[in-house]
Parts: sequence; C-alpha cells; structure tokens
Amino acid sequence: MSRLLRAGTLTGTPVVTLSGESPLEVKDVVFGPDSGEILGFTLRKHGFLGGPVGDVLLWKGVHGLGPDAVVVADEDVFGPGADLDGGRGDVLGAEVLTESGSVIGEVVEAIVQVGRAQADVVGFEIEPAEEFSGGGDRHVFLPLPDTLAVSGARVIVPDGATSYIRDDLAGFGSAVEEFRNQLGEDA
Repeated sequence: MSRLLRAGTLTGTPVVTLSGESPLEVKDVVFGPDSGEILGFTLRKHGFLGGPVGDVLLWKGVHGLGPDAVVVADEDVFGPGADLDGGRGDVLGAEVLTESGSVIGEVVEAIVQVGRAQADVVGFEIEPAEEFSGGGDRHVFLPLPDTLAVSGARVIVPDGATSYIRDDLAGFGSAVEEFRNQLGEDA
C-alpha cells in the first residue's frame, strides 16, 4: 500500500531509530538532479531553534517513511553531507515546460508516493500558467514520468502530461498511474 504526500510536509519530521531514539529531524529533502528521485535528507536538531548538523541521511539508509516519522535502523546510517553532492536542494520555483515548449507553470511542491520501502517523486503541485489554471487561482497537480529532464531552473515533461493534470491530491494517484501506463512505465 502506498500513499501520496507533499515533500514539504517531511520538513520537521522526526528521524527515529528502530530502538525508539529520536536524535534528529528532517531539515530538507534533497532530490536527484536528473530524475527527481529523493537522494536523502539534510538533518537538524529537534525544535524550532534546533540547528543543522553536518551529517545527512541517504535514502538507502531509510528503513521506513511515513507522515509522522522517518525510521532508520540506528544512528550509524547518518553520514557526511558530501554524499548528497550532485543533488538539488529542491525543485521549488522551477518552471515546468512541455517537450514542445508550452509553459505549464511553476513548481510549488513535489508530490511523493511513499511505499513500504521506497519513495518516488510522482508529480508536482504547480502554480499553473493561465492556459492550465481553469480560470482559478488554485494550484493543480501534474504527474511526472519515471525519468525526468531537469535542467537548472526548468523541468521538461512529455506533452501528454497535460491531459492528466488534476485539481486535487485525492484523485491524483490514479492520474499518475494512468499517465505512466500510457508511457509504458510502472506507477
């Protein structure tokens, strides 16, 4: 069973060991530069005044991920921050374009599909360009292919992705699955 959540909701999530210790919390989610997959997390001490720590948590060190905690085997999975070099701090603010050059909008949030042992960025919540706004001021959800072209401040998606834009997160999971099936990818 998997569920969708906004990546930003992971900020401040406690990192808990299997023995119940909660030494740190998530400071930022770090995405891969090419695929948009989660590479890992930067960490900080607990609380509003808790400062960053030099160690990071790579995705391969995550035992489980949910809306209330990131679970790791033990504190030995924390490592130096250099291991996340090549990742991007975030994709927020990136302009989203179709392969044919139409501007869809600007990324305001990454949508993560969380399963028992994996997390995959399956879409973006975007502030849509006028053509895709439906006449309102609300954000919409755009499904992503499994492989994503990211270049600096831009994300390129297949032209067909615009047919699967949804206006609520509740129905977005089926749109991702339909889009990826259309592309011949697994959701």
